[in-house]
Amino acid sequence: MSGLERIRDRAEVTLAAVVSLLFGASFGWNCGINNQVVYMLGSLRLVHPDILARDWFATSTTHYHPTFKYLAAGLLALNEKGWAVGIAQTVVIGAGTAALYFLLRALVDRRHALPGFLLLVAFATLTRTRGACAIFAFDYILQPSSLGTAAFFISVPFFVRGQWLASGIALAVSGLFHANYLILFFGAYALAHLGLGVRDPKELWRRASRQLLPPLAVLALFAPMILATAGAKDARLAQEIYTTIRAPHHFMIHGRERDFLGFIAWHLLGLGAAVPLTRNRKGPAARLVTLILALLLVIWTGVGLSALAQLRPVTQLFPWRITPHVELLLTALACAGAVRVILEPSAGRRYGVTAMALIVGGLGALALHGSVEESARLPALAAGVVAVAALSWLASESARRFVPEPGLARARALWQRGGALVGLAAAVAVLLTFLAPRLQEVRRSSSVLSGLRADERALFAWMQASTPVDAIFLTPPDNERMRYHGQRPIVVDWKSNPIVPGEVLEWIRRLEDVTGRKIRSHRDLQGYSSLDEARVQALRQRYGVDYVVVRRGQNKELRRYKTAYSNRGFTVLDVRE
Repeated sequence: MSGLERIRDRAEVTLAAVVSLLFGASFGWNCGINNQVVYMLGSLRLVHPDILARDWFATSTTHYHPTFKYLAAGLLALNEKGWAVGIAQTVVIGAGTAALYFLLRALVDRRHALPGFLLLVAFATLTRTRGACAIFAFDYILQPSSLGTAAFFISVPFFVRGQWLASGIALAVSGLFHANYLILFFGAYALAHLGLGVRDPKELWRRASRQLLPPLAVLALFAPMILATAGAKDARLAQEIYTTIRAPHHFMIHGRERDFLGFIAWHLLGLGAAVPLTRNRKGPAARLVTLILALLLVIWTGVGLSALAQLRPVTQLFPWRITPHVELLLTALACAGAVRVILEPSAGRRYGVTAMALIVGGLGALALHGSVEESARLPALAAGVVAVAALSWLASESARRFVPEPGLARARALWQRGGALVGLAAAVAVLLTFLAPRLQEVRRSSSVLSGLRADERALFAWMQASTPVDAIFLTPPDNERMRYHGQRPIVVDWKSNPIVPGEVLEWIRRLEDVTGRKIRSHRDLQGYSSLDEARVQALRQRYGVDYVVVRRGQNKELRRYKTAYSNRGFTVLDVRE
Protein backbone atom coordinates (compact mmCIF):
# COMPACT_ATOMS: atom_id res chain seq x y z
CA MET A 1 0.00 0.00 0.00
CA SER A 2 1.45 3.36 -1.07
CA GLY A 3 1.57 6.41 1.16
CA LEU A 4 -1.42 7.99 -0.62
CA GLU A 5 -3.43 4.79 -0.35
CA ARG A 6 -2.57 4.56 3.34
CA ILE A 7 -3.84 8.11 3.93
CA ARG A 8 -7.02 7.34 2.03
CA ASP A 9 -7.51 4.14 4.00
CA ARG A 10 -7.15 5.96 7.31
CA ALA A 11 -9.55 8.65 6.14
CA GLU A 12 -12.14 6.00 5.26
CA VAL A 13 -11.75 4.26 8.62
CA THR A 14 -12.07 7.62 10.39
CA LEU A 15 -15.23 8.48 8.45
CA ALA A 16 -16.72 5.07 9.26
CA ALA A 17 -15.91 5.61 12.95
CA VAL A 18 -17.53 9.07 12.95
CA VAL A 19 -20.65 7.74 11.23
CA SER A 20 -20.81 4.85 13.72
CA LEU A 21 -20.66 7.26 16.66
CA LEU A 22 -23.27 9.55 15.10
CA PHE A 23 -25.53 6.55 14.64
CA GLY A 24 -24.96 5.68 18.29
CA ALA A 25 -25.71 9.27 19.34
CA SER A 26 -28.98 9.21 17.38
CA PHE A 27 -30.40 6.90 20.06
CA GLY A 28 -29.98 9.66 22.63
CA TRP A 29 -28.36 9.79 26.07
CA ASN A 30 -30.49 8.20 28.74
CA CYS A 31 -30.04 7.04 32.30
CA GLY A 32 -32.40 5.66 34.92
CA ILE A 33 -35.31 4.85 32.62
CA ASN A 34 -36.99 1.73 31.26
CA ASN A 35 -34.96 -1.47 31.81
CA GLN A 36 -32.19 0.49 33.50
CA VAL A 37 -34.28 0.84 36.67
CA VAL A 38 -33.95 -2.94 36.96
CA TYR A 39 -30.51 -3.67 35.52
CA MET A 40 -28.79 -0.72 37.23
CA LEU A 41 -30.40 -1.19 40.62
CA GLY A 42 -27.49 -3.29 41.88
CA SER A 43 -25.12 -0.69 40.41
CA LEU A 44 -26.86 2.06 42.37
CA ARG A 45 -26.49 0.03 45.57
CA LEU A 46 -22.78 -0.41 44.95
CA VAL A 47 -22.44 3.37 44.72
CA HIS A 48 -24.77 3.95 47.71
CA PRO A 49 -24.51 0.88 49.98
CA ASP A 50 -26.83 2.39 52.62
CA ILE A 51 -29.98 2.43 50.45
CA LEU A 52 -32.59 -0.26 49.71
CA ALA A 53 -31.37 -2.61 52.45
CA ARG A 54 -35.01 -3.56 53.16
CA ASP A 55 -36.09 -3.84 49.53
CA TRP A 56 -37.14 -7.37 48.59
CA PHE A 57 -36.24 -7.21 44.91
CA ALA A 58 -32.89 -5.49 45.49
CA THR A 59 -31.71 -7.84 48.23
CA SER A 60 -33.55 -11.17 47.89
CA THR A 61 -33.68 -11.96 44.18
CA THR A 62 -31.06 -13.27 41.77
CA HIS A 63 -29.27 -10.58 39.76
CA TYR A 64 -29.07 -12.07 36.28
CA HIS A 65 -26.73 -9.50 34.70
CA PRO A 66 -23.85 -9.35 37.20
CA THR A 67 -21.17 -8.14 34.77
CA PHE A 68 -23.28 -5.19 33.74
CA LYS A 69 -23.90 -4.34 37.39
CA TYR A 70 -20.23 -3.57 38.01
CA LEU A 71 -19.72 -1.74 34.72
CA ALA A 72 -22.74 0.49 35.32
CA ALA A 73 -21.63 1.11 38.92
CA GLY A 74 -18.34 2.47 37.60
CA LEU A 75 -20.20 4.73 35.16
CA LEU A 76 -22.51 6.03 37.91
CA ALA A 77 -19.52 6.67 40.13
CA LEU A 78 -18.02 8.81 37.37
CA ASN A 79 -21.19 10.84 36.92
CA GLU A 80 -24.39 10.08 38.80
CA LYS A 81 -26.45 12.44 36.64
CA GLY A 82 -26.10 9.92 33.84
CA TRP A 83 -23.69 11.53 31.42
CA ALA A 84 -21.17 8.67 31.65
CA VAL A 85 -23.95 6.12 31.05
CA GLY A 86 -25.29 8.09 28.08
CA ILE A 87 -21.87 8.54 26.49
CA ALA A 88 -21.09 4.85 27.06
CA GLN A 89 -24.30 4.04 25.17
CA THR A 90 -23.04 6.02 22.17
CA VAL A 91 -19.61 4.37 22.31
CA VAL A 92 -21.04 0.84 22.61
CA ILE A 93 -23.41 1.27 19.67
CA GLY A 94 -20.62 2.96 17.75
CA ALA A 95 -18.26 0.05 18.36
CA GLY A 96 -20.82 -2.54 17.27
CA THR A 97 -21.69 -0.53 14.17
CA ALA A 98 -18.04 0.04 13.23
CA ALA A 99 -17.55 -3.74 13.41
CA LEU A 100 -20.02 -4.02 10.53
CA TYR A 101 -17.80 -1.71 8.48
CA PHE A 102 -14.84 -4.01 9.03
CA LEU A 103 -17.08 -6.93 8.10
CA LEU A 104 -17.78 -5.24 4.75
CA ARG A 105 -14.06 -4.65 4.24
CA ALA A 106 -13.57 -8.39 4.59
CA LEU A 107 -16.32 -9.14 2.06
CA VAL A 108 -15.67 -6.74 -0.82
CA ASP A 109 -13.01 -4.51 -2.33
CA ARG A 110 -11.98 -1.72 0.02
CA ARG A 111 -13.34 0.90 -2.42
CA HIS A 112 -16.79 -0.65 -2.11
CA ALA A 113 -16.80 -1.12 1.67
CA LEU A 114 -17.42 2.45 2.81
CA PRO A 115 -20.34 3.25 0.45
CA GLY A 116 -21.89 -0.11 1.34
CA PHE A 117 -21.45 0.65 5.02
CA LEU A 118 -23.11 4.05 4.71
CA LEU A 119 -26.09 2.42 3.00
CA LEU A 120 -26.21 -0.18 5.78
CA VAL A 121 -26.33 2.55 8.43
CA ALA A 122 -29.10 4.29 6.47
CA PHE A 123 -31.17 1.09 6.62
CA ALA A 124 -30.37 0.65 10.33
CA THR A 125 -31.42 4.26 10.98
CA LEU A 126 -34.80 3.54 9.38
CA THR A 127 -35.41 0.27 11.23
CA ARG A 128 -33.77 1.39 14.51
CA THR A 129 -32.45 -2.22 14.50
CA ARG A 130 -35.86 -3.45 15.62
CA GLY A 131 -37.34 -6.81 14.73
CA ALA A 132 -40.33 -9.04 15.35
CA CYS A 133 -42.05 -9.23 18.74
CA ALA A 134 -40.75 -5.89 20.07
CA ILE A 135 -37.07 -6.92 19.99
CA PHE A 136 -34.00 -5.01 18.93
CA ALA A 137 -30.26 -5.16 18.44
CA PHE A 138 -29.63 -1.68 19.86
CA ASP A 139 -32.03 0.46 21.89
CA TYR A 140 -32.20 3.97 23.33
CA ILE A 141 -30.72 2.94 26.69
CA LEU A 142 -27.47 1.29 27.73
CA GLN A 143 -28.31 -2.18 28.96
CA PRO A 144 -26.73 -5.65 28.97
CA SER A 145 -28.09 -6.52 25.54
CA SER A 146 -26.39 -3.42 24.05
CA LEU A 147 -22.98 -4.67 25.13
CA GLY A 148 -23.78 -8.25 24.15
CA THR A 149 -24.86 -7.09 20.70
CA ALA A 150 -21.75 -4.96 20.14
CA ALA A 151 -19.43 -7.80 21.19
CA PHE A 152 -21.27 -10.23 18.90
CA PHE A 153 -20.85 -7.93 15.90
CA ILE A 154 -17.17 -7.56 16.78
CA SER A 155 -16.86 -11.35 16.73
CA VAL A 156 -18.23 -11.68 13.19
CA PRO A 157 -15.42 -9.98 11.15
CA PHE A 158 -12.87 -12.09 13.00
CA PHE A 159 -14.88 -15.22 12.16
CA VAL A 160 -15.12 -14.47 8.44
CA ARG A 161 -11.35 -13.82 8.33
CA GLY A 162 -10.64 -17.14 10.04
CA GLN A 163 -9.33 -15.51 13.25
CA TRP A 164 -11.08 -18.03 15.45
CA LEU A 165 -9.61 -17.18 18.86
CA ALA A 166 -10.25 -13.44 18.53
CA SER A 167 -13.82 -14.20 17.45
CA GLY A 168 -14.25 -16.58 20.39
CA ILE A 169 -13.01 -13.99 22.90
CA ALA A 170 -15.44 -11.40 21.53
CA LEU A 171 -18.22 -13.98 21.73
CA ALA A 172 -17.29 -14.70 25.35
CA VAL A 173 -17.55 -10.97 26.15
CA SER A 174 -20.99 -10.95 24.54
CA GLY A 175 -22.02 -13.82 26.79
CA LEU A 176 -20.61 -12.15 29.90
CA PHE A 177 -23.15 -9.40 29.48
CA HIS A 178 -26.11 -11.45 28.26
CA ALA A 179 -26.62 -15.12 29.12
CA ASN A 180 -29.41 -15.56 26.56
CA TYR A 181 -27.06 -14.43 23.78
CA LEU A 182 -24.39 -16.72 25.18
CA ILE A 183 -26.53 -19.82 24.66
CA LEU A 184 -27.99 -18.84 21.28
CA PHE A 185 -24.79 -17.54 19.68
CA PHE A 186 -22.74 -20.42 21.10
CA GLY A 187 -25.08 -22.91 19.43
CA ALA A 188 -25.02 -20.99 16.14
CA TYR A 189 -21.22 -20.75 16.01
CA ALA A 190 -20.93 -24.46 16.78
CA LEU A 191 -23.25 -25.22 13.86
CA ALA A 192 -21.31 -22.82 11.65
CA HIS A 193 -18.06 -24.67 12.28
CA LEU A 194 -19.76 -27.92 11.32
CA GLY A 195 -21.00 -26.17 8.18
CA LEU A 196 -17.46 -25.09 7.30
CA GLY A 197 -16.45 -28.72 7.01
CA VAL A 198 -16.03 -31.91 9.01
CA ARG A 199 -13.82 -33.96 6.67
CA ASP A 200 -10.66 -33.19 8.62
CA PRO A 201 -11.44 -33.79 12.35
CA LYS A 202 -8.16 -32.25 13.48
CA GLU A 203 -8.76 -29.07 11.52
CA LEU A 204 -12.36 -28.90 12.80
CA TRP A 205 -11.19 -29.30 16.40
CA ARG A 206 -8.49 -26.68 15.98
CA ARG A 207 -10.78 -23.92 14.76
CA ALA A 208 -13.86 -24.90 16.77
CA SER A 209 -11.96 -25.15 20.06
CA ARG A 210 -10.41 -21.73 19.59
CA GLN A 211 -13.83 -20.28 18.79
CA LEU A 212 -15.88 -22.04 21.45
CA LEU A 213 -13.70 -22.59 24.50
CA PRO A 214 -13.77 -18.91 25.63
CA PRO A 215 -17.59 -18.67 25.59
CA LEU A 216 -17.79 -22.17 27.07
CA ALA A 217 -15.85 -20.91 30.10
CA VAL A 218 -18.37 -18.10 30.50
CA LEU A 219 -21.22 -20.57 30.13
CA ALA A 220 -19.78 -22.52 33.06
CA LEU A 221 -19.96 -19.36 35.18
CA PHE A 222 -23.64 -18.91 34.39
CA ALA A 223 -24.52 -22.60 34.70
CA PRO A 224 -25.72 -22.45 38.35
CA MET A 225 -28.19 -19.66 37.57
CA ILE A 226 -29.38 -21.34 34.37
CA LEU A 227 -29.90 -24.66 36.14
CA ALA A 228 -31.68 -22.95 39.04
CA THR A 229 -34.04 -21.31 36.57
CA ALA A 230 -34.76 -24.44 34.53
CA GLY A 231 -34.68 -27.14 37.18
CA ALA A 232 -36.73 -25.73 40.07
CA LYS A 233 -39.93 -27.47 41.10
CA ASP A 234 -42.02 -24.43 40.16
CA ALA A 235 -40.25 -23.89 36.83
CA ARG A 236 -43.26 -24.64 34.63
CA LEU A 237 -45.58 -22.29 36.50
CA ALA A 238 -42.91 -19.56 36.58
CA GLN A 239 -42.33 -19.95 32.84
CA GLU A 240 -46.05 -19.53 32.20
CA ILE A 241 -46.17 -16.37 34.32
CA TYR A 242 -43.09 -14.93 32.68
CA THR A 243 -44.01 -15.70 29.06
CA THR A 244 -47.81 -15.27 29.03
CA ILE A 245 -48.40 -12.64 31.73
CA ARG A 246 -45.27 -10.52 32.15
CA ALA A 247 -43.93 -10.41 28.59
CA PRO A 248 -46.32 -11.91 26.01
CA HIS A 249 -45.24 -9.19 23.56
CA HIS A 250 -41.85 -10.91 23.44
CA PHE A 251 -42.71 -14.58 23.84
CA MET A 252 -46.15 -15.22 22.33
CA ILE A 253 -45.69 -15.61 18.56
CA HIS A 254 -49.29 -16.53 17.78
CA GLY A 255 -50.97 -13.49 16.29
CA ARG A 256 -47.64 -11.82 15.53
CA GLU A 257 -46.62 -13.88 12.50
CA ARG A 258 -46.69 -10.77 10.29
CA ASP A 259 -43.90 -9.31 12.41
CA PHE A 260 -41.52 -11.79 10.76
CA LEU A 261 -42.35 -10.68 7.21
CA GLY A 262 -39.61 -8.03 7.11
CA PHE A 263 -37.12 -10.55 8.48
CA ILE A 264 -38.01 -13.00 5.72
CA ALA A 265 -37.64 -10.22 3.14
CA TRP A 266 -34.04 -9.69 4.22
CA HIS A 267 -33.44 -13.45 3.97
CA LEU A 268 -34.19 -13.17 0.28
CA LEU A 269 -32.41 -9.88 -0.36
CA GLY A 270 -29.26 -10.73 1.57
CA LEU A 271 -28.82 -14.29 0.35
CA GLY A 272 -29.73 -13.31 -3.21
CA ALA A 273 -27.13 -10.54 -3.22
CA ALA A 274 -24.54 -12.92 -1.72
CA VAL A 275 -24.64 -15.46 -4.55
CA PRO A 276 -21.75 -13.98 -6.59
CA LEU A 277 -19.79 -13.16 -3.43
CA THR A 278 -19.69 -16.79 -2.34
CA ARG A 279 -18.06 -18.30 -5.42
CA ASN A 280 -14.95 -18.86 -3.35
CA ARG A 281 -16.31 -21.54 -1.04
CA LYS A 282 -13.59 -20.90 1.53
CA GLY A 283 -13.64 -17.11 1.31
CA PRO A 284 -14.97 -14.57 3.86
CA ALA A 285 -18.39 -14.20 2.18
CA ALA A 286 -18.94 -17.96 2.20
CA ARG A 287 -18.04 -18.09 5.89
CA LEU A 288 -20.49 -15.28 6.65
CA VAL A 289 -23.29 -17.02 4.76
CA THR A 290 -22.51 -20.22 6.67
CA LEU A 291 -22.77 -18.34 9.97
CA ILE A 292 -26.02 -16.66 8.91
CA LEU A 293 -27.53 -20.00 7.92
CA ALA A 294 -26.53 -21.43 11.30
CA LEU A 295 -28.15 -18.46 13.06
CA LEU A 296 -31.30 -18.91 10.97
CA LEU A 297 -31.40 -22.59 11.86
CA VAL A 298 -31.31 -21.70 15.56
CA ILE A 299 -34.02 -19.06 15.15
CA TRP A 300 -36.46 -20.99 12.99
CA THR A 301 -36.03 -24.21 14.97
CA GLY A 302 -36.87 -22.24 18.09
CA VAL A 303 -39.85 -20.56 16.43
CA GLY A 304 -41.17 -23.91 15.25
CA LEU A 305 -40.74 -25.67 18.59
CA SER A 306 -42.34 -22.76 20.41
CA ALA A 307 -45.23 -21.96 18.06
CA LEU A 308 -46.07 -25.46 16.85
CA ALA A 309 -44.93 -27.81 19.61
CA GLN A 310 -45.51 -25.16 22.30
CA LEU A 311 -42.43 -26.17 24.28
CA ARG A 312 -42.23 -23.59 27.09
CA PRO A 313 -38.50 -24.05 27.82
CA VAL A 314 -37.80 -23.18 24.18
CA THR A 315 -40.14 -20.19 24.40
CA GLN A 316 -38.31 -18.92 27.47
CA LEU A 317 -34.97 -19.41 25.69
CA PHE A 318 -36.30 -16.78 23.25
CA PRO A 319 -34.46 -17.87 20.04
CA TRP A 320 -36.04 -15.09 17.94
CA ARG A 321 -34.32 -12.55 20.22
CA ILE A 322 -31.41 -12.54 17.76
CA THR A 323 -33.45 -11.87 14.60
CA PRO A 324 -32.44 -8.16 14.41
CA HIS A 325 -28.77 -9.16 14.59
CA VAL A 326 -29.14 -11.57 11.69
CA GLU A 327 -31.20 -9.01 9.77
CA LEU A 328 -28.31 -6.54 10.02
CA LEU A 329 -25.87 -9.17 8.71
CA LEU A 330 -28.23 -9.91 5.82
CA THR A 331 -28.54 -6.17 5.15
CA ALA A 332 -24.75 -5.94 5.08
CA LEU A 333 -24.67 -8.67 2.41
CA ALA A 334 -27.35 -6.89 0.38
CA CYS A 335 -25.54 -3.54 0.56
CA ALA A 336 -22.20 -5.14 -0.32
CA GLY A 337 -23.69 -6.83 -3.39
CA ALA A 338 -25.54 -3.70 -4.57
CA VAL A 339 -22.55 -1.38 -4.23
CA ARG A 340 -20.31 -3.85 -5.98
CA VAL A 341 -22.61 -3.91 -9.00
CA ILE A 342 -22.98 -0.12 -9.01
CA LEU A 343 -19.22 0.52 -8.88
CA GLU A 344 -18.20 -2.54 -10.91
CA PRO A 345 -21.13 -3.15 -13.29
CA SER A 346 -19.61 -6.24 -14.88
CA ALA A 347 -20.28 -8.03 -11.56
CA GLY A 348 -23.96 -7.93 -12.48
CA ARG A 349 -23.39 -10.72 -15.01
CA ARG A 350 -22.79 -13.13 -12.15
CA TYR A 351 -26.40 -12.85 -10.96
CA GLY A 352 -28.34 -15.72 -12.42
CA VAL A 353 -32.06 -16.39 -12.46
CA THR A 354 -32.09 -17.80 -8.92
CA ALA A 355 -30.31 -14.80 -7.39
CA MET A 356 -32.55 -12.34 -9.26
CA ALA A 357 -35.67 -14.23 -8.19
CA LEU A 358 -34.56 -14.04 -4.55
CA ILE A 359 -33.91 -10.30 -4.79
CA VAL A 360 -37.23 -9.55 -6.51
CA GLY A 361 -39.05 -11.73 -3.97
CA GLY A 362 -37.29 -9.90 -1.16
CA LEU A 363 -38.38 -6.53 -2.53
CA GLY A 364 -41.95 -7.77 -2.77
CA ALA A 365 -41.95 -9.08 0.78
CA LEU A 366 -40.42 -5.85 2.06
CA ALA A 367 -43.06 -3.81 0.23
CA LEU A 368 -45.80 -5.94 1.78
CA HIS A 369 -44.18 -5.54 5.20
CA GLY A 370 -44.06 -1.78 4.63
CA SER A 371 -47.80 -1.70 3.98
CA VAL A 372 -48.40 -3.66 7.19
CA GLU A 373 -46.17 -1.33 9.19
CA GLU A 374 -47.66 1.78 7.53
CA SER A 375 -44.22 2.94 6.41
CA ALA A 376 -43.08 2.99 2.81
CA ARG A 377 -39.62 4.46 3.39
CA LEU A 378 -37.79 1.18 4.02
CA PRO A 379 -39.02 -0.70 0.92
CA ALA A 380 -38.60 2.50 -1.13
CA LEU A 381 -34.95 2.77 -0.08
CA ALA A 382 -34.34 -0.92 -0.83
CA ALA A 383 -36.04 -0.65 -4.22
CA GLY A 384 -34.05 2.49 -5.02
CA VAL A 385 -30.72 0.82 -4.27
CA VAL A 386 -31.62 -2.25 -6.34
CA ALA A 387 -32.84 -0.03 -9.19
CA VAL A 388 -29.58 1.95 -9.28
CA ALA A 389 -27.60 -1.30 -9.33
CA ALA A 390 -29.79 -2.67 -12.14
CA LEU A 391 -29.48 0.54 -14.18
CA SER A 392 -25.71 0.54 -13.71
CA TRP A 393 -25.51 -3.00 -15.05
CA LEU A 394 -27.87 -2.26 -17.94
CA ALA A 395 -25.87 0.84 -18.89
CA SER A 396 -22.67 -1.20 -18.85
CA GLU A 397 -24.15 -3.97 -20.98
CA SER A 398 -25.60 -1.45 -23.46
CA ALA A 399 -22.23 0.29 -23.73
CA ARG A 400 -20.56 -3.05 -24.50
CA ARG A 401 -22.85 -3.51 -27.49
CA PHE A 402 -23.12 -0.02 -28.92
CA VAL A 403 -20.00 1.96 -27.89
CA PRO A 404 -16.78 1.42 -29.86
CA GLU A 405 -13.97 -0.20 -27.90
CA PRO A 406 -11.72 2.90 -27.59
CA GLY A 407 -14.56 4.99 -26.16
CA LEU A 408 -15.66 2.11 -23.94
CA ALA A 409 -12.13 1.71 -22.55
CA ARG A 410 -11.95 5.44 -21.75
CA ALA A 411 -15.34 5.33 -19.99
CA ARG A 412 -14.29 2.32 -17.94
CA ALA A 413 -11.04 4.00 -16.94
CA LEU A 414 -12.90 7.17 -15.95
CA TRP A 415 -15.43 5.24 -13.85
CA GLN A 416 -12.60 3.23 -12.32
CA ARG A 417 -10.98 6.45 -11.10
CA GLY A 418 -14.04 8.47 -10.11
CA GLY A 419 -16.86 6.00 -9.60
CA ALA A 420 -15.97 5.20 -6.01
CA LEU A 421 -16.01 8.91 -5.14
CA VAL A 422 -19.40 9.40 -6.82
CA GLY A 423 -20.77 6.33 -5.06
CA LEU A 424 -19.43 7.56 -1.72
CA ALA A 425 -20.99 11.01 -2.19
CA ALA A 426 -24.35 9.45 -3.10
CA ALA A 427 -24.21 7.11 -0.08
CA VAL A 428 -23.43 10.04 2.22
CA ALA A 429 -26.43 11.94 0.83
CA VAL A 430 -28.72 8.95 1.38
CA LEU A 431 -27.45 8.45 4.92
CA LEU A 432 -27.85 12.11 5.89
CA THR A 433 -31.42 12.07 4.58
CA PHE A 434 -32.37 9.59 7.28
CA LEU A 435 -29.79 10.17 10.03
CA ALA A 436 -29.94 13.98 10.26
CA PRO A 437 -33.59 14.11 11.48
CA ARG A 438 -32.79 11.51 14.14
CA LEU A 439 -29.87 13.58 15.40
CA GLN A 440 -32.09 16.66 15.57
CA GLU A 441 -34.42 14.78 17.93
CA VAL A 442 -31.67 13.77 20.37
CA ARG A 443 -32.23 16.58 22.86
CA ARG A 444 -35.94 15.84 23.15
CA SER A 445 -35.38 12.08 23.45
CA SER A 446 -32.54 12.18 26.01
CA SER A 447 -33.46 11.90 29.68
CA VAL A 448 -29.97 13.11 30.65
CA LEU A 449 -30.79 16.41 28.91
CA SER A 450 -34.55 16.72 29.48
CA GLY A 451 -34.86 14.97 32.85
CA LEU A 452 -37.88 13.26 34.35
CA ARG A 453 -41.33 14.82 34.68
CA ALA A 454 -41.44 17.70 37.17
CA ASP A 455 -43.91 15.97 39.52
CA GLU A 456 -41.74 12.82 39.62
CA ARG A 457 -38.55 14.80 40.24
CA ALA A 458 -40.19 16.64 43.14
CA LEU A 459 -41.56 13.43 44.65
CA PHE A 460 -38.23 11.59 44.43
CA ALA A 461 -36.37 14.55 45.95
CA TRP A 462 -38.81 14.58 48.86
CA MET A 463 -38.49 10.81 49.38
CA GLN A 464 -34.71 11.09 49.63
CA ALA A 465 -34.65 14.21 51.80
CA SER A 466 -37.62 13.69 54.15
CA THR A 467 -38.01 9.97 54.85
CA PRO A 468 -35.82 7.43 56.67
CA VAL A 469 -33.51 5.49 54.37
CA ASP A 470 -35.18 2.22 55.43
CA ALA A 471 -38.79 3.42 55.08
CA ILE A 472 -40.85 1.04 52.93
CA PHE A 473 -43.13 2.55 50.30
CA LEU A 474 -46.24 1.13 48.69
CA THR A 475 -46.25 2.57 45.17
CA PRO A 476 -48.35 2.32 41.97
CA PRO A 477 -46.98 -0.91 40.45
CA ASP A 478 -47.09 0.50 36.93
CA ASN A 479 -44.65 3.30 37.85
CA GLU A 480 -41.24 1.72 37.36
CA ARG A 481 -39.08 4.64 38.55
CA MET A 482 -40.08 4.91 42.22
CA ARG A 483 -37.50 2.54 43.69
CA TYR A 484 -34.54 3.63 41.57
CA HIS A 485 -34.99 7.40 41.72
CA GLY A 486 -36.65 7.62 45.13
CA GLN A 487 -33.89 5.37 46.55
CA ARG A 488 -36.30 3.84 49.04
CA PRO A 489 -37.54 0.24 49.37
CA ILE A 490 -40.88 -0.54 47.74
CA VAL A 491 -43.13 -3.57 47.95
CA VAL A 492 -43.24 -4.45 44.24
CA ASP A 493 -43.57 -3.06 40.73
CA TRP A 494 -44.39 -4.56 37.33
CA LYS A 495 -41.08 -3.77 35.69
CA SER A 496 -38.78 -5.40 38.21
CA ASN A 497 -39.53 -9.07 37.73
CA PRO A 498 -37.11 -11.87 38.72
CA ILE A 499 -36.49 -14.98 36.61
CA VAL A 500 -35.73 -17.71 39.19
CA PRO A 501 -39.01 -19.66 39.61
CA GLY A 502 -39.52 -19.27 43.36
CA GLU A 503 -38.80 -15.56 43.09
CA VAL A 504 -41.24 -15.19 40.17
CA LEU A 505 -44.02 -16.69 42.27
CA GLU A 506 -43.26 -14.30 45.13
CA TRP A 507 -43.28 -11.38 42.67
CA ILE A 508 -46.72 -12.28 41.27
CA ARG A 509 -48.08 -12.81 44.80
CA ARG A 510 -46.94 -9.34 45.82
CA LEU A 511 -48.58 -7.83 42.75
CA GLU A 512 -51.84 -9.57 43.57
CA ASP A 513 -51.62 -8.34 47.15
CA VAL A 514 -51.15 -4.69 46.23
CA THR A 515 -53.72 -4.66 43.38
CA GLY A 516 -56.35 -6.84 45.06
CA ARG A 517 -56.73 -8.76 41.79
CA LYS A 518 -55.65 -11.99 40.17
CA ILE A 519 -52.92 -10.91 37.77
CA ARG A 520 -53.59 -12.02 34.22
CA SER A 521 -52.04 -9.09 32.35
CA HIS A 522 -50.67 -5.57 32.74
CA ARG A 523 -54.24 -4.26 32.77
CA ASP A 524 -54.86 -5.79 36.18
CA LEU A 525 -52.46 -3.28 37.73
CA GLN A 526 -55.38 -0.83 37.60
CA GLY A 527 -56.62 -2.53 40.76
CA TYR A 528 -54.16 -0.37 42.71
CA SER A 529 -56.36 2.69 42.08
CA SER A 530 -59.10 1.13 44.26
CA LEU A 531 -56.78 0.89 47.28
CA ASP A 532 -58.71 1.11 50.57
CA GLU A 533 -57.94 1.10 54.30
CA ALA A 534 -58.43 -2.64 54.72
CA ARG A 535 -55.92 -3.46 51.99
CA VAL A 536 -53.44 -0.89 53.31
CA GLN A 537 -53.63 -2.42 56.79
CA ALA A 538 -53.12 -5.93 55.41
CA LEU A 539 -50.15 -4.75 53.37
CA ARG A 540 -48.71 -2.92 56.33
CA GLN A 541 -48.88 -6.07 58.45
CA ARG A 542 -47.40 -8.29 55.75
CA TYR A 543 -44.73 -6.00 54.28
CA GLY A 544 -44.13 -3.34 56.92
CA VAL A 545 -45.34 -0.46 54.73
CA ASP A 546 -44.58 3.04 56.09
CA TYR A 547 -45.79 5.28 53.27
CA VAL A 548 -48.37 4.87 50.52
CA VAL A 549 -48.00 6.71 47.20
CA VAL A 550 -51.14 7.23 45.12
CA ARG A 551 -51.83 9.37 42.09
CA ARG A 552 -53.41 12.70 42.91
CA GLY A 553 -57.13 12.31 43.50
CA GLN A 554 -57.03 8.54 44.17
CA ASN A 555 -56.89 8.80 47.97
CA LYS A 556 -60.62 9.20 48.62
CA GLU A 557 -60.83 5.85 50.45
CA LEU A 558 -57.75 6.64 52.52
CA ARG A 559 -58.75 9.89 54.22
CA ARG A 560 -57.93 8.66 57.73
CA TYR A 561 -54.21 8.74 56.92
CA LYS A 562 -52.15 11.88 57.20
CA THR A 563 -50.87 13.42 53.97
CA ALA A 564 -47.10 13.55 54.23
CA TYR A 565 -46.49 15.09 50.81
CA SER A 566 -48.46 16.13 47.76
CA ASN A 567 -47.83 17.70 44.37
CA ARG A 568 -49.69 17.97 41.06
CA GLY A 569 -49.17 14.30 40.25
CA PHE A 570 -48.87 12.33 43.50
CA THR A 571 -50.03 12.16 47.11
CA VAL A 572 -47.99 10.39 49.80
CA LEU A 573 -49.78 9.11 52.89
CA ASP A 574 -48.04 8.35 56.17
CA VAL A 575 -49.53 5.05 57.40
CA ARG A 576 -47.19 4.53 60.35
CA GLU A 577 -48.95 4.04 63.69
